[in-house]
Amino acid sequence: MQNRIANTSSYRNFQSLNEINAQVRTDPAGFVEHCEALYNHTIDDVARHILTTTRSVVLLAGPSGSGKTTTAKRLAEAMERDGVETHTVELDDYFLPLDRSDLSIDWESPDRVDLPLLSAHLDALGRGEEIELPRFDFKTGTRLPSEKSIRLGRDEVVIFEGIHALNSAIYTKTSCHPITIYISARMRIRDETHVIFRPDWIRFLRRGLRDSLFRNTTLSHPLARWPDVRRGEKAYIMPFKTRAQIMIDTAFDYEVNLLAPLMQEAVSSLDRTALGELRMARLPDAMSLFAPLSPSCVPASSILREFMGGLGLPDAAEDAR
Repeated sequence: MQNRIANTSSYRNFQSLNEINAQVRTDPAGFVEHCEALYNHTIDDVARHILTTTRSVVLLAGPSGSGKTTTAKRLAEAMERDGVETHTVELDDYFLPLDRSDLSIDWESPDRVDLPLLSAHLDALGRGEEIELPRFDFKTGTRLPSEKSIRLGRDEVVIFEGIHALNSAIYTKTSCHPITIYISARMRIRDETHVIFRPDWIRFLRRGLRDSLFRNTTLSHPLARWPDVRRGEKAYIMPFKTRAQIMIDTAFDYEVNLLAPLMQEAVSSLDRTALGELRMARLPDAMSLFAPLSPSCVPASSILREFMGGLGLPDAAEDAR
């Protein structure tokens, strides 16, 4: 039987635009603090659940823009506060060497991951053996010599995070019996009559903001990639989320109020036809309905700093990538 733990946002099917805007206008700092506290409480609950089991390997998966890096880091920090040593491993480092001239490469496919090596490493860790962690150089598309090895002691936990962490090619071919977690932004916002903002729109804005700030691209680049991203999610990620023992909603009630003013101009400049083909034709108009929230209200520890960094503030996130 699956033990599902979820962010409070998930207990309601929808959030109300009017209620959200009222909170942002009357007490923005308090509203943000409340939302962040819900997420932190969820992380603490999940960390405690992990520590009540005898399993030392965690697989954490989620689609693009779900906040996997920060969530894994927060889980590790929560367990470390209880005296447990932790390791976090990005599945991106298990990528196979790439031939960038090969135009047939499916960039979203789990075939890009060295699944046999990953499964062998999970088995070895389950047996108490030492493994040498791979490193992948995204600039050259090659694997680099290992710089770190791990062996799990009695009070140690390792978290493997990546979009394909729950893929059956990994999950069903390892005997280490991992704890499995699926995360995503799941919040839907509605007005008096219908849904006006969908979860995938939130993830698109997160990714677009991150890419513009840290990857020197305009929003047209993630828009061009979004069809492949969504196709990959439906083919390679969503079918396996039912394998998760724990699900976490990483959306925040205040989030669109933060992202909308930061991204409104960029989104409005996008081709409406292209947006329509991705079921985002109403996105520019919907963004204008949210009362603006200042980035200064968002704490440095927030998962959203993975996508927004410091935005010129002194508390810039270190884990935005």
